[in-house]
Amino acid sequence: MDHRTWQRLLLLLLTGIFGLLLIGESFISTSRWINQPFPGFFVHENLTVAPYFMPAWTGARSGLRSLDRLVTADGRPLNNRAELYEIVRRTDIGTAIHYRVIRDGRSIIYTIPTMNFTLRDWFLSFGLYVFIGLAFLVIGVTPYLFRASSPVAFPLCFMVLTVFV
Repeated sequence: MDHRTWQRLLLLLLTGIFGLLLIGESFISTSRWINQPFPGFFVHENLTVAPYFMPAWTGARSGLRSLDRLVTADGRPLNNRAELYEIVRRTDIGTAIHYRVIRDGRSIIYTIPTMNFTLRDWFLSFGLYVFIGLAFLVIGVTPYLFRASSPVAFPLCFMVLTVFV
């Protein structure tokens, strides 16, 4: 094998190891959500509602919108996301929690039942990112590994690795 072939194989090996480590860490950090109570919507650290909902989630069905800011949950002031998730963990699935939300300078009260975060929810929210990342990885690494004659094969590989991360 020549010098270039070893570089390609080394890149493939390192990419594979790096990809497996990233996917493994992502799965480990997000799988703790599966079969746990959650509010029916995702929240950023600054207590604004995240922009992604599944249609069946109770937050979306109750009228909560992206960028609404949570102020209280069951009358308790919220300072960070961890406090909200702790309140939700202490309640039974299906228990309605009253939220005070600020939207466009107005205070709105929502009553949203907690729900179980299922494996389906995980696949549709977190798993989709893993799948798209793997697709990008294959698209970017394949031309370089198969010795594409184009001089942009290596920069494409580097760019797609960056997107994958």
